Amino acid sequence: MKPNPPYFSEMVREVSGVVLEEDHYSCIHAKTYLFDDDVVWLGSFNMDPRSVRLNTEVGVIIRNKGFFDEVGGHIRRQGSERNAWVIGPRRKIPVVAFFNGLIENIFSLIPIFNIWPFTYATSFELSEGGTPVPFFYKRFHDNYRPVGQFPGANVSVKGIKTRLTKAFFGPAEPII
Repeated sequence: MKPNPPYFSEMVREVSGVVLEEDHYSCIHAKTYLFDDDVVWLGSFNMDPRSVRLNTEVGVIIRNKGFFDEVGGHIRRQGSERNAWVIGPRRKIPVVAFFNGLIENIFSLIPIFNIWPFTYATSFELSEGGTPVPFFYKRFHDNYRPVGQFPGANVSVKGIKTRLTKAFFGPAEPII
């Protein structure tokens, strides 16, 4: 979600007594799955081994076509190009892309030292006159321009320290 999307007031309800600062930053953290045109799954379950092993996550399944349509409409509006960044692969530069992919793969196997800054994907926004297309469309990069990993977000010193700690002490994460 963009920091201040055009449809913010429709997507986020006002909370009595809470005043948004001028430079507020909005984000969404949700696990919502839609199946078979009438099943909605809402919960906190992450699709990862930790959620499976610890079983501390919850979820509810609702089978209702009207609710399915309503939730689907909200997701489509919140995920539209006006309200959210599009995540897609970076433009591949011959030779550089090969070595970048090789180094990225090596560092992903060594989590204690995974500080390689050039990731496979980044955030994009629709270019002026561009046509919305999926990220896997062969002319995706002709329609979108890259805007960085976390556009509009001010990365704090604490955020940088957190990233470095994770990079250097990844295996100790369960203990920390």
